[in-house]
Amino acid sequence: MGVKLSETAMTVNFRLSTWNNNKFDREISAEVAKKRELNQGDAGRYIKVLMPYQELTEIYKIAREWRQFHRWNTMPWKDNNVRLVACKRYSFYSDGMRKREIAFDDAVDLFVPKYPEFINLERQRLKDFKQSDYPDDIAPKFGHSIKVEPLMDPTDWRTTLRDDQIEDIKKKLLEEEQERKTTLLQDLWQRLFDPVKSMATQLSKDKPRIHKSLVANIMEICDVLPDLNILEDGVLDGMRQEILNKLTWADAETLRKTPVVRKTVAKDAQDILDTMSGYMGI
Repeated sequence: MGVKLSETAMTVNFRLSTWNNNKFDREISAEVAKKRELNQGDAGRYIKVLMPYQELTEIYKIAREWRQFHRWNTMPWKDNNVRLVACKRYSFYSDGMRKREIAFDDAVDLFVPKYPEFINLERQRLKDFKQSDYPDDIAPKFGHSIKVEPLMDPTDWRTTLRDDQIEDIKKKLLEEEQERKTTLLQDLWQRLFDPVKSMATQLSKDKPRIHKSLVANIMEICDVLPDLNILEDGVLDGMRQEILNKLTWADAETLRKTPVVRKTVAKDAQDILDTMSGYMGI
């Protein structure tokens, strides 16, 4: 019997919004097009930065890292922003999300009271300042929500529908679940494939640029993969172990300074890459 995802994972819907600090200026874009005697569509688009301040930049930095953390620790499931988080990784995921939520809220709380002052500064800085570019109330432009729910078991139905109707619905749901499982597994293979490809490509060069991240990125995905492999795919886990054994025994400094080691690891990386390509149909 296959793995029941309803027992090993939950769905999570994470939404994060920020104020867009960039503004497309139609008037200036039209002026440039007219000056150069071009159609407006051929002259490019003039984008102005509304507020170049550290307080706002910090919010964007935290938001970007927050989204990356969420995606790294979850797996694709539905097209409408719903992803899966493994039950055995949930504690780590929840703690990490909470930590970033606090950092984000603190950064927003620092920026919002200064917003009116920043508008006045921009009124002096920008020759093309437009009050309409700036919302009166900036706080609602920053928001977030995290909704975690149990995953439905498509075979567990309690309803008053006729048996044939229930079976038809079950069949469709199981087909959809299988498609999502395939997508999920492809995502994990791709995550494992990418850093191996980077290593194989870099080590094959005559003068490779070898940074710590070349090995660290492989170790990072190999560390998280046992939790993300909620389908308990043995081939994927076997590949993970082979990659750990063959590609992470030498650190970046050894790879830089020892050509014979670099050559050995480069060959192993390429061999593994070829094997993975076969599994992935690349």
